[in-house]
Amino acid sequence: MPDYFMEQLSEYSLDSPKEPIAIIVWLMWLAALIYLSVRYRNQHIKVNRKTLVWLAILSLSVLILTPFFNISLFSNIAGVDSQRLILFAAVPWLVAGGMVGMIPAVLLAGMSGLLTAYLHTHQIFTPLIFMATAIIFTLSVRQSYRPFFFRLLRFPVFSALFSILISVPFLFIASLFRSPGEFPSRMIGVINELPGTVLSFGGMILIGGVICVFIKMAVGKAWGTGQPLKPGPGETSLSIRLVTIISLVLLVLSVVSLVSSWLNAENDSRRTAVKRLTTTANVASENLSVFIETGESLISRFAEDDRLMTQDPEAVSRLLSQKVGFIPYFDQLAVISSNGEIIASYPPEAAINLPSHDE
Repeated sequence: MPDYFMEQLSEYSLDSPKEPIAIIVWLMWLAALIYLSVRYRNQHIKVNRKTLVWLAILSLSVLILTPFFNISLFSNIAGVDSQRLILFAAVPWLVAGGMVGMIPAVLLAGMSGLLTAYLHTHQIFTPLIFMATAIIFTLSVRQSYRPFFFRLLRFPVFSALFSILISVPFLFIASLFRSPGEFPSRMIGVINELPGTVLSFGGMILIGGVICVFIKMAVGKAWGTGQPLKPGPGETSLSIRLVTIISLVLLVLSVVSLVSSWLNAENDSRRTAVKRLTTTANVASENLSVFIETGESLISRFAEDDRLMTQDPEAVSRLLSQKVGFIPYFDQLAVISSNGEIIASYPPEAAINLPSHDE
């Protein structure tokens, strides 16, 4: 089954969704990303010469780092690359998230996602996954809450790991809506391929997070917002704390439900495959018995025809040509001697393979 970080086609192209529900999900996803980008944009960032220089450098980096510097992680049976790790594709838009804010990071991520989709994955959902990850990473590194968990999130590596974790459901949903076939088999295929997808995508994000650590050390206060720390959401609002607890419970229930659905779908798929194989085997066995009985009956009838005992091969061949038009299942007939030699056959030029004495 295709995957977002797999080589799908030999040429450069984009494969748009075929099902209407997939197109609707894609449009709604894009609208949600645009809303979040505008809603959480950094209003205190001023567009000056330094910001424009950074945007120019990062935009050029997208064009250089996305098409190149990728390696094969796995190969299929035919030896064709099936999983690729694009090493530095995430670096420009992760750096933009920490340096110049939300909207530039999302735009660069969309540009990088389009290049990756066109050159590697050929799936239109790829830019949406990149943009969603850029939003998560930017919100993580630019927040200024003081609890320990949020302090960890401001460190780029932990933000990258957090972004990978949150992006896993997006990868699953996108894979589910662009995969062909019935829902049970589609879900099984997506779940089987999800570890490889997370490995290639997560490796790309983690490499970008590590490089962002060095960028942060080099630019100093230019990284992040530089705003004073403030109490965390759970410290100031009891309702937010309750929502957080309820969200964690719902997350656990969702994982349990997903695993249960996967097991049920796998069992249903296995039962369906066994049922189809059993039906096919029964039909084949029933037809095989009819075929054998017909052959035995024809052999008995031909054995009683004295005209087949003549030594003239041409006469026997003509007789076989008359008989072949009145019998079912068989389009080749042959008369064989007791020594296993072919006396005559129809059609005369037909190649008839006889088993050896050892067989």
